[in-house]
Amino acid sequence: MSDTARTCLVPDSNVQILEDPSGRLGIQDVTKPSYARKLRHNFSRDAGVDYRIHTFWLRYELSNGVDNEAGIYLTNSNDADRSDFYLANDSAGWTHLVTGFIYPWNKREGFKEMNNIPIVIKPH
Repeated sequence: MSDTARTCLVPDSNVQILEDPSGRLGIQDVTKPSYARKLRHNFSRDAGVDYRIHTFWLRYELSNGVDNEAGIYLTNSNDADRSDFYLANDSAGWTHLVTGFIYPWNKREGFKEMNNIPIVIKPH
């Protein structure tokens, strides 16, 4: 709700997780209702999430509550080998952006050194 913030972490209660043991699911798969039902809010080991799995899908929705555009960045904060970000776009499709700790430098998008993907969220 403020137009200035240094860091704003999305609360765990606003994030959902889906394990992908095969690493073969795509955005068209995980957006189907059959997979949407498998997403869960609690992604602790106590809840049964197996962190030996290499691929996870996270879903969260961001909104901008101020009168001007919000320039933010999505980050590969855990230094994952590769992080794929899918952003819903105006044409009802997806914009796919990639970065990652060992992802090739010349293929990284956004701020390559920091593994950050800058995005702009429209007002309201």
